[in-house]
Amino acid sequence: MILVDANVLCEATRPHPSALVLNWLTCHESELVVTPIVLGEIAYGIRTLPAGRKRTRLQEWFEAGVESLHVLPIDSETGRHWAELLAKLKRSDERCRSRTA
Repeated sequence: MILVDANVLCEATRPHPSALVLNWLTCHESELVVTPIVLGEIAYGIRTLPAGRKRTRLQEWFEAGVESLHVLPIDSETGRHWAELLAKLKRSDERCRSRTA
């Protein structure tokens, strides 16, 4: 099993993806695992894009790819902790925006 993060999985969607990363993903495809949080990060990033061709293409890529991934289980405490971290990040971003406005 190889636990991968969102940036590695999303490499294939970049305009000029790294051939090394794409080759590595292909070679290790059957060994790759993700957490539900990684899937959430990717889905969140896609959903925050403006409506259009890019968002549609990425949604299709995500839906097709998510079915083939092995997703590790996560306990409720980890999920709650992740949510709290995300909320703090959002509040921090809002404070930064109000300072620069």
